[in-house]
Amino acid sequence: MSTKFTKENLNDIIVESVVDSLNFNNEQAVLKARGGAAQLDETSFQRFSNNKVEILKNAGVDESAIPNNVNVENILVAKQVSDLINHSPELREIKNHISNGNIKIDASDASSVLKLNSEKLIKNAASDVLLRVSSIHHEPIGKGFDVSIPAFHGGSIRAQDLVSGLKIAGEYVSDSLLEIKSKVDLKVEDKQTSKPKLKM
Repeated sequence: MSTKFTKENLNDIIVESVVDSLNFNNEQAVLKARGGAAQLDETSFQRFSNNKVEILKNAGVDESAIPNNVNVENILVAKQVSDLINHSPELREIKNHISNGNIKIDASDASSVLKLNSEKLIKNAASDVLLRVSSIHHEPIGKGFDVSIPAFHGGSIRAQDLVSGLKIAGEYVSDSLLEIKSKVDLKVEDKQTSKPKLKM
């Protein structure tokens, strides 16, 4: 008999994934300090992908209890993005766009994380998906991931990592808002110059 999956179960999985990531990354730092060959740091969503059995065991959750509509990896990606935005001074620009309601964090899609949340921005973009984190070559996300910004016209732009992807996304939204404002200002200016002048 399976038990019902609760919000507390999800929170336990998130906490254990973060703890597992911290432990793994600290082990790699110690190994490197001692002159060993360390692996690259891994995010909480990569650790969940790579060490799911142990994380679920530590969280006290049976994998069969997780409903099909709950994608833990997507939730962990969204949490990672949220944490980076909230705690990285260099990401202030994108944080302001979230605060202003121009974009939103969305973990409901299989790979999109940031979506445009303003009709004027969506109309000006190639896609309503601003930033996407997806696995490489249909492998588990723990093996590696791509960060892309599909909103650009002329093709999606790939970023080197999550932080640089968030910076590019923030700059894209700022530039788009300026472009939209310029178009509105031009329309107003055109209307004013096209008004017939009264003859005296």
